[in-house]
Amino acid sequence: MRWANGWKIQYIFVRFMIPYFLFMLFTLLAGALFYRQTYDVVKKEVTHSNLQMLDQVKETVDSRFNEINRISLQLQSDPAVQSFQQVKEPFRDTTAYKVYRTQKSLYSYNAANGFILNYYLIFKNSDLALSPDST
Repeated sequence: MRWANGWKIQYIFVRFMIPYFLFMLFTLLAGALFYRQTYDVVKKEVTHSNLQMLDQVKETVDSRFNEINRISLQLQSDPAVQSFQQVKEPFRDTTAYKVYRTQKSLYSYNAANGFILNYYLIFKNSDLALSPDST
């Protein structure tokens, strides 16, 4: 009687466990499928969003570099800067005033752009570096 009763308990246990395991396996597979699809959609959206943001940053940086290029062209064509390029001894006689005047003309370029914190003009003939704040 014991064996028959023991086999009966095992049979009932197996009979209820198989559908339970099948149900758990089905939900696990369905969850994995939904997870994978959700992951792919989120990855695609995040990649698309980040690429758009990178394009915006690229356009902003390009416009800033264009501004810097324009400022450098303006500096190159500035009469005070052009006349100072010929100076060989910047602190002799009246050329010291020319250094001061050229330095003061550089302030307008620094205020025009918030992207440039500081810049220096280096003159080959006089071995002098000028910035709006220092010589």
